[in-house]
Amino acid sequence: MVQVGEDELLLDDARRLVERARAAGVDGTLEVWPGLWHIFATQGTFPESRQAMQRLGRFLRRHVEAHAAP
Repeated sequence: MVQVGEDELLLDDARRLVERARAAGVDGTLEVWPGLWHIFATQGTFPESRQAMQRLGRFLRRHVEAHAAP
């Protein structure tokens, strides 16, 4: 999962990364957050930051559980 702000300088790079992941058979998920900037998710004082981290946590749990040994 790549979470990127709409105003991110590396937005095009993030898009290319996800495209390449998908081409390699990986679950490439891209979330572009409107009006936000570089590393916005680490700025825990914003509601969007908390939402982004929660979404990332759910994504990781889903994928880790899917690949966990029985």
